[in-house]
Amino acid sequence: MRPVISSFVFGTNWLASKEQQTSAKRQFATSGEIKSIFAEYYESLYWIALVITADTELAKQSVVSASELASTAGCVFRDWLSQWAYAATARAAIQASNQPILAAVQRYSDWICNHSSHGVLEEHQINALRELDPQEIARDLDPLARTASVFHGCHHASISACAMLLRVPRRYVLQAYCRALQWELESVQDHSQAKTR
Repeated sequence: MRPVISSFVFGTNWLASKEQQTSAKRQFATSGEIKSIFAEYYESLYWIALVITADTELAKQSVVSASELASTAGCVFRDWLSQWAYAATARAAIQASNQPILAAVQRYSDWICNHSSHGVLEEHQINALRELDPQEIARDLDPLARTASVFHGCHHASISACAMLLRVPRRYVLQAYCRALQWELESVQDHSQAKTR
């Protein structure tokens, strides 16, 4: 004898399935929310792109490219939207300056680092770094050091993740970050002292 499937049970399961689909859709950001987050954080996103590219037009284009990518991606979690915007902008900036970043690797073949660790920047250090002029950062740091500083120092990506993203050996990313960290600590301190005078 074949079991009889109740239409009530079938209907309930179908309804639950529809509710789960609707709930899942609500987890993803709409194109309007994506545009809104890029507009809201534009200055900060532009700063990141400018630090990496050292070029105002490339920085602007990086933010635009990241925004367009986000709006066509379709599956950006609403809870991660701001982090996604920062990461997408940085990736677009890296693509725009890929050759200078790769060329900078050779500067670190003889770099000697005696630090026991290369920790990420704390919030107050990130805020102090953001007060510095991106053109000053670009003048004093090469593209690899700037990019490592943004990804590892500010956004707390691992050195290994940075190396994979940049397609650069891990040791060079670590050495470039070491260089950036030394420069940042000195520059932030100098900047703070100049403000108190």
